[in-house]
Order: sequence, then structure tokens, then C-alpha cells
Amino acid sequence: MQLQIAKKKAALIETQSALEKQMREVSQKQSSLDRLMQQTRQIELSLQQQINKEQPKRETQIHSVTYKPANKKLQQELLTLLHGNTEIATRLLQQQQNLNPGYSADWYLEKVIHDLKRDRQ
Repeated sequence: MQLQIAKKKAALIETQSALEKQMREVSQKQSSLDRLMQQTRQIELSLQQQINKEQPKRETQIHSVTYKPANKKLQQELLTLLHGNTEIATRLLQQQQNLNPGYSADWYLEKVIHDLKRDRQ
């Protein structure tokens, strides 16, 4: 009886260790995705500045897009759908930014999540 308990305890400890490792990996991937989103926003702002310099001045005022930090819940949901693959997440987000410029970071996340869910049905 004690041998069975010891085996189950060892299995639980092993499972706990594996889960902790997975959580660390998810956290690292989340940090990586945060950095990539920030880089993407900086690139987009830089490109928008270049476009504004090249366009002739207009009488109407162009409204600049203000960004707030991307919603962590949406980022986590996207990573979950992609099984933690930040490279695919980045590629999909950049693709949407190229196809639909001028939206917020949350909009791109929601669009990619919606498209993934739709395509899986």
C-alpha cells in the first residue's frame, strides 16, 4: 500500500515538474511575443512617419493611431490556439497589419484569433 502511495506521489511530483517547465516556457514565449508586438508597433509608426513625410500636406488633418499595450488575455489566447508557437503568431499578426493597416494591436489579435477559430470549424 505504501509502495503504491509512493509511486503515485512520485508521479505527481514528476507531473508538477513538467507543468512548471511548461509554464516557464509559456511565460518566455509570452515575453517574446510582447517584444515582437512592440517591435511591430515601432516599425509601423516609423513607416507611417515616412508615408506622412512623402505625402503632400493636406488641408484635412490625418488622425494618427494611438496604441495602448496589447491585451494580455488576447495574446495568451492566440498563443494557446497556436500551441505556443510565437513565430506563427508573429507572422499572422504581421500579415494582418500589412493587409489592414491602421488598426490597434488588439484589433489584429482579435482578427487573427477569429480567423483561426473560423478556419478550424
